[in-house]
Amino acid sequence: MIFYFGPFVLKPEQYGLEVAGQPRQLQPKVFELLAFLVANRDRVVSKEELLRNIWHGAYVSEAAISRAVSEVRKVLRTGGGSADWITTVYGRGFRFVGPVIEDLAAPDGASAVPDSPPEEERRISIAVLPFADRSPQRDQAHLCEGMAEEILHRLAHVVGLRVAARGVSFQYDALADPREVGRQIGADLVLEGTVRKEGDELRIGVEVTDARTGLQVWSEQWQRHSQQVFALQDQTATLIAETLELRLAPDAPPHEARRTASSRAYDLYLRGRSLYHQARKRTYYEARRLFAEAIQLDPEYALAHAASAHCSAYLYLFHEPSAENLRLADESSSRALELAPEVAESHSARAMTLSTNGRLEEAEVHFRRALELDPLSFEANHNFARHRFSQGQMEEAVTFFFRAIEADPTSYAPCSICASALATLGRKTEATRLQQLTMARVQRRLLRYPDDQRAIYLGAVALAREGRTDEALEWAARAETLDPQDAVALYNLACIACVCGDAESGLRYLESAITHGYPHLSWIENDADLAALRADPRFEGVVAPLRGAAARAAG
Repeated sequence: MIFYFGPFVLKPEQYGLEVAGQPRQLQPKVFELLAFLVANRDRVVSKEELLRNIWHGAYVSEAAISRAVSEVRKVLRTGGGSADWITTVYGRGFRFVGPVIEDLAAPDGASAVPDSPPEEERRISIAVLPFADRSPQRDQAHLCEGMAEEILHRLAHVVGLRVAARGVSFQYDALADPREVGRQIGADLVLEGTVRKEGDELRIGVEVTDARTGLQVWSEQWQRHSQQVFALQDQTATLIAETLELRLAPDAPPHEARRTASSRAYDLYLRGRSLYHQARKRTYYEARRLFAEAIQLDPEYALAHAASAHCSAYLYLFHEPSAENLRLADESSSRALELAPEVAESHSARAMTLSTNGRLEEAEVHFRRALELDPLSFEANHNFARHRFSQGQMEEAVTFFFRAIEADPTSYAPCSICASALATLGRKTEATRLQQLTMARVQRRLLRYPDDQRAIYLGAVALAREGRTDEALEWAARAETLDPQDAVALYNLACIACVCGDAESGLRYLESAITHGYPHLSWIENDADLAALRADPRFEGVVAPLRGAAARAAG
């Protein structure tokens, strides 16, 4: 495991620390303390725990621990980072609170993290993999993913259990070696399952493996009618908790609000979710159609309304900024919130719609509630980061972009926008690293979807920021060819042109983007890539239609 934070690269298994690309030597105990705090950043680490794991029980005074912490803070400060990243929780211990990106590509045989704290003092961690399809037609991939996702969501509310985010565990397939999965993402346990569906009958098998030993901890098999799928999900989560001697949090949101009485509506919802996760213009439209069919079968299916709202909002933001898409997002998110006010997806969908509509204070309330209900949500973290970026609140935007990047190791968009935010803050080393990460993720995306216009133009942005002008312009031309009237693509072509030093073309592309419906004035005003245009006397004339629309909306 390699950890990236600020200008630092921390390699625990190699006892290596780089600052802005240069190696930095630390005293062994200081290094181990830093690595331990970073690896266990999801909780407060007590002084007693540090004594056991860093000093291995040897007698040292509390002053020695305080000096080591002070030395770590000095390293962060002198390296251009933030000493505030390590907080003192008085009476309890210390916690590392800075945004961190984990690189899962640890060398073979290397320990992913430093020595773990004693079992009784830390939470057990579990990764839930997509289930394997054992159906005769091999046509239930959506159900396999849905089963795993709902069990993951249920386990996230078990006290004492830390659950890997969906995007982290779902990058592995059902046949992955549990020991390798556990090593790479630092999970103690790995949950795997199988689904076999014939007609209305379901045969479900679930097993939990100790990732350190490869030994099976628990397994169960059921055969039920497809109408009982939700009961199976509950039963699985409950039995796992009982096996681990854990319990459901008393304030866990009710799961009934996430459900439907129609197995057909649930099937349509899962098929839509599978398309939705492809994150493409065509698949957003197709997913929304499936969600609409699910809602026809069960008009009170809150998750289908929330998912439909997300589709409409994403279409508006990234592909087709039409009044119709905004209207549909508003209607669907309002209905989802009315039906399920204690479900994270409802608040996330409503927040995104309100933010897009310029109702910023209302949006923030719903973003924060969504994150309270589901801190692992990629959508809520990513969209709240975008929300803060558009307001020019770059420090907070970076924090939530980092969380989104961690939540989904395949996502490229938050890497790209976070790089822009970091550049605005003058954190050039971090911005460069995020640009490189953007490019790596874009290339992986294009191997699967070679005609993904959004991936291509964000890849072009990354190339432009790295100074690879010819390649950037080549990629930009490829993106423009795919859809020369896409407003968001035209906006990004303006960014690419400006970064490549062609402000004249940048202004022309920005004007074309606005003509084709690009609506986001606040984004234009805060995007570092367009800095050259904002100094051009013609800029105000180009954005005048958006200023007029904003004034009319405010009046």
